[in-house]
Amino acid sequence: LRKSAFETSLLRSGIRPEQVELLPPTMPRDLFAAYNDIDIVLDTYPFNGGTTTCFATYSGVPVLSRKGRALASRMGESIMKNLGAEAWIVDSAQAYVDQAVRGAQDIEGLCRFRREARQRFKTTSLGNGDMFARDVERFYRNWLEAPPDPVIDQASHVLPAQELVRRALIALRYGQFGVARR
Repeated sequence: LRKSAFETSLLRSGIRPEQVELLPPTMPRDLFAAYNDIDIVLDTYPFNGGTTTCFATYSGVPVLSRKGRALASRMGESIMKNLGAEAWIVDSAQAYVDQAVRGAQDIEGLCRFRREARQRFKTTSLGNGDMFARDVERFYRNWLEAPPDPVIDQASHVLPAQELVRRALIALRYGQFGVARR
């Protein structure tokens, strides 16, 4: 159902389904081999990938990520910024399409990303455990030395029904049926 809906959407956009290979879900251990055949990963929106984005980029495949306002739609931005790949972060549907086309045409850029990916990881806290531990320790030390001002109102607030419906409709539009139902 989702695949045929996506293929219909591709056709409406002028893209023939045979131009795009839609892969089924796979086990994490199989992802690394699959990335040898992938040039660009198109991140999901409004719910970005996290672990999958790290797997792809570690394997040398750039991830095109559209950022949003919520945490769930900023994971890709965080990962790609850490890797120094800001060109793969966009903030609109049109910019997403434009960068996908631009990135696919930049064969040398794709090859460079593939060659440099593992080294990029080693120089960031994403792939360097010692650096990550130092960053976390520094954060907590700073927080203990200069704690933030206390939050006066810690009450949990329920979103208005209209906002809940709006968010559910957005999730439905992107095929996130389980999220919309919740």
